[in-house]
Amino acid sequence: MNNFLTSNSAAMRLARTIVQAVIGVLISYADVLIGQAAINPELRPMIVALVMAVLSPVMAILGEADGKKPEIPEPVKAEEIADEIPEGYEEPEEEPEEEEI
Repeated sequence: MNNFLTSNSAAMRLARTIVQAVIGVLISYADVLIGQAAINPELRPMIVALVMAVLSPVMAILGEADGKKPEIPEPVKAEEIADEIPEGYEEPEEEPEEEEI
C-alpha cells in the first residue's frame, strides 16, 4: 500500500488517478446506488472532480504517514547529458517571426 501511495512512477500515478476517478464516480452516483434523493446529472462531473481534488492530498498525507516522502528526482542539467546527444543531431532552426498586418 505504501508503494501505491508514495511511488512517483508513471504507472503508480496513473493507478492513483484511476482509483480517485472510480471513487469519485461511485460517490456521484450514490443517490442511484442507495435509491434515495436525486442528484442533478449536471452536477455529477463537478462532484467527481471535487472528490478527486480532495482525495489527492489525502492520499499524499497517508503516504507520508510512515515518515517517508517520495523521492523527487533532481532536474538533469544539459551539460550532464551533452555527450549523449546522438551524432547527426542538428538544432532546429528558429522560425522567423510573423509580421503583423
